[in-house]
Parts: sequence; structure tokens; C-alpha cells
Amino acid sequence: MRDTHEESLQAWEGNADYWDARMGDHSNTFHRLLVRPPTEKLLGIQPGDFVLDIACGNGNFTQRLVELGARVVAFDYSGKMIENARRRRAGVLDKTEFVVCDATDSDWYLSSCVYKGEALLGQPVLHNYYHRSLQEILGTAFAVGFVLDAFVETADNDPEFPVIVTMRLKKLA
Repeated sequence: MRDTHEESLQAWEGNADYWDARMGDHSNTFHRLLVRPPTEKLLGIQPGDFVLDIACGNGNFTQRLVELGARVVAFDYSGKMIENARRRRAGVLDKTEFVVCDATDSDWYLSSCVYKGEALLGQPVLHNYYHRSLQEILGTAFAVGFVLDAFVETADNDPEFPVIVTMRLKKLA
């Protein structure tokens, strides 16, 4: 899958400003109704918690995590997305570090297949989706000392097919 790396990066760089404009300061309905509630419930953020926000986009959820009391390291592998996040989230930079980092790097996880898709209707460039088994994703986390202690599947239009899987992993001391 590594041969798709540059192509995928270029797609996200090409979509960054479109996504930023569409997500705005408060995100979209999908994120607000389907991603945030189970994630916030599972995380149960307490003041001073430290959270890693992977694929943070323009930092909407990063800001929400800070509002809930967390300190956050947020990353995306699009430099333009991170620029937009730093600009939009200027008010929370004292509790947030925005970093350009590639979650598809094999130091994070292994990819088993890749396909193209559109997440926001009309986005200028199709981007890659990397599908991995839960064994691959969680195996990597377990190998470096994380444990899975909560899991929620959230459906959208069809209650039999979840569109979001939210997991809480905690680092063992």
C-alpha cells in the first residue's frame, strides 16, 4: 500500500481548503451527531486528561476536547489541514499541539487494502480509504501497551450497518 502514499497525500492537500470550508468552526451534522456523542461518552474527559486526536482535520473535535478539559496532541498528514487547524483553533493553542504526521505510516498500523472515496459531497479530489482488520489495528496498540476498555458501533440510515466504530484505548502504566 505504500505506493499510494504520495497520491493520498496529494488528495488530502487538494481537499484541505474544501473540507475546512465545509466543516467550518463547528463541524458537520454527521460528525456532531454520529462521531462526537459516542466518542465523548467513551472518553469521559476529565480536566487534565491527555488525548491524541488522530486525523484531526481542521481541529473541530480537537477544540471540543479542549473545551471538555483535555490537553491534546492532534495530527493530520496534510500540512494544509494542520495550517487550517492552527488558524481556526488559535484560541486553544495553549492546550493543543498540532502536528503533521502520517497515520498510514507502518509505525502506526499496517494496511490491508485501499480504495478511493468521497466523504463530503462535491469535494474536489477523491481520497484514499485504508481498510484494516481490527486485529491489525488493535494488535499494534496492544503491542505498545494499550488496552481496549470500551467500544461502540454507531449506525446512520441503516441500523444494521454501523458507519462509525468508536474505541477507547488506555495506556497501561
